Amino acid sequence: MHAKPYDLQALLYEITQAATEGKVDAQDLTRISGLVLDRLGCATADEAWERLYADWKGLPRSTVMSGMRAGQILTILPMLRYHQPVTDQERLGELMREADTHGPGGSWGAMVTAVGSTAGLQQVESPADMEAALARIEQSRVALPPGSPTRDALDAMHAGLRAHLAQLGGGEDDFDSAVEDLARLRDSPVFDLAARLGVDAQLAVFRSHQAVRREDETALAQHIHELESVIAQLTPDHMDRVGMEANLDVARANLEILSARREGRLDRDPSALGSAAPTIDEVRRQIALLPRQGQADRLGEAGISSIARTLLAGDAQGVLEAMRLLQDALDLLEPDDDRWIRNAFTLGTGHCALAGMAGAPRADRARHLDQGISWLKHTLRLSGGPAYPLWNTIGMALASAYRLRGDNQLFNARATCLNHAESRRVGLDAVRAATWSVLLQSGTAHAAETGRRAGEQALDVARWCLADGAYDDAVRALDAGRGLVLHAATVAATVPDMLGALGQTGLADEWRAAGDVVPELGPEAALAARPAGSGPSSRLRRRVLQALAASPYRQRLLDVPTTADICQALRAMGRAALVYLVPGGDGVPGTALIVSADGAAKGLRLPQLTVSARPLADYRAAGAPGRTAGGPPTVTTPQPQGPAPDGGRAALERLCDWAGSAVLEPLVKELPRGWGRAPSVVLVPMAELGVVPWHAAR
Repeated sequence: MHAKPYDLQALLYEITQAATEGKVDAQDLTRISGLVLDRLGCATADEAWERLYADWKGLPRSTVMSGMRAGQILTILPMLRYHQPVTDQERLGELMREADTHGPGGSWGAMVTAVGSTAGLQQVESPADMEAALARIEQSRVALPPGSPTRDALDAMHAGLRAHLAQLGGGEDDFDSAVEDLARLRDSPVFDLAARLGVDAQLAVFRSHQAVRREDETALAQHIHELESVIAQLTPDHMDRVGMEANLDVARANLEILSARREGRLDRDPSALGSAAPTIDEVRRQIALLPRQGQADRLGEAGISSIARTLLAGDAQGVLEAMRLLQDALDLLEPDDDRWIRNAFTLGTGHCALAGMAGAPRADRARHLDQGISWLKHTLRLSGGPAYPLWNTIGMALASAYRLRGDNQLFNARATCLNHAESRRVGLDAVRAATWSVLLQSGTAHAAETGRRAGEQALDVARWCLADGAYDDAVRALDAGRGLVLHAATVAATVPDMLGALGQTGLADEWRAAGDVVPELGPEAALAARPAGSGPSSRLRRRVLQALAASPYRQRLLDVPTTADICQALRAMGRAALVYLVPGGDGVPGTALIVSADGAAKGLRLPQLTVSARPLADYRAAGAPGRTAGGPPTVTTPQPQGPAPDGGRAALERLCDWAGSAVLEPLVKELPRGWGRAPSVVLVPMAELGVVPWHAAR
């Protein structure tokens, strides 16, 4: 049987014409992507890819014809990817090199680069592959005049890829600069009205992520309004409607969470969410109109947003329905796909949440918890290690699930002990892995934001350890959390030496050339992907970390001081003990965790040591006169409105009295001392306790 003949140039013309007639509704996308399979006479995207590559391979190489044909295949490839991933990097590299070397070049080559690079947005690739796509765009844009439509198209693609890479790899400075570049290009003539509406939606989603990260409720509410405005202008079957509604639901849920935390509410107000999503049946109807990979994307987005909404509303049946969307998405994906990992993680957290939800049948709760733990274990294993941006989050979810299962084993002490031990182990690994995220950030502000979140997690794990009497583990958790930003700065100073010792002189020179101060970016510097701040960009940091992580220096990157290290330092300084002051919370009383110079670690219960203690709350309400908070901050505690009636001075005096009676008086009785000598200690106050002037306690 003879293969159906085809003409790639004619096919590209047909695609262009079909796109101008409409590529807005889901069925339009399915129709256009199906057109490619029909013209090639193939039943599947794999079959079409194999035929295109084999036919190209049969052409004479290093000719204008082979270069043009390679570029045409790369231009058509995104249409195939809507049906099925095409991940053969070796063959793709061949086509790219042939198109670059022997194609017509100029604006033709630039557009081939731009269209071919959409692969990085359609399907999550490795950071190295995405860096290669960015490099091709940077090379192609050089010959194009500033402000030209083709150059703006390349710059927009570059910004989208950088944002995608930042989300994949965890570089917040890359993400922020990419968002600003996309905003700058928003009014470019390269976008028609429909495309500009999509840019507005993407900007609103990206900026809502930034607002959540910064815990900025006002900005988040504004970006929710912007996204609502875009959705109101879409047709009911618009190809992106389900995804936008899902992102809107997530943003609304995050706004309610931020509001509840600020107000000190443990409950959530379902009525405040105002769900944007249609019924599950309507979501499935809209998704069914899309090609296979589009269905996988939208099923995952709708499932994740639905779980967030139904969990806040305490709707157990809604959680089950949302999890079925995620399971359908997983059926369309391969386990090595990043989307599989994210969907499986959310599915695992949904099962774990049902285990503690009042609306779930009691007989099913243990089964849900076991299933949740299984999903999270598998997801953590597939994510590969600390370099994966969700590794820390998945680890903390799994540690919390083990903790819950241990707490539920009321009549099996051994099972409780084993599950609690596993929760500590996984939690400590997750906190330790947060070091990677902080090291990746460029600039103090981004590192501090990441370090703050890691500090909150470290405090949670430390409290588990204290409750279990595992004091050495508690020391590891607290020290990992409190010194992340300082540790990152210390490691950064030694990076060139470590790279030089590994023979990575080129990377070392790049690191030195990046310097300490990053200049402001203008339109011409947009592709540098480095916002105003300090230090090398996250893209450079990612490459450096990958080199160091595969070397003996890996331990220096991630390890924190051990109890033995602390004891050695105490003896060298002539101090009797290092004392962590841990505020009470999560059912664990306030504790002074004492590490003595002789190597012993023990906990001293201090029931009055809480961040909600009245003297501390009054002092903070009065403006904490003369003091600023220290230590790793955590979630803001509810504060009384207005200053204390008798002013800041009286509040300070009461705080010093409280610090002495509630903490230092019982602590001094526990500290080791020599004959005739008062103990000399190092105090490490955690969370909001850093605002207390402990040296003035009485």
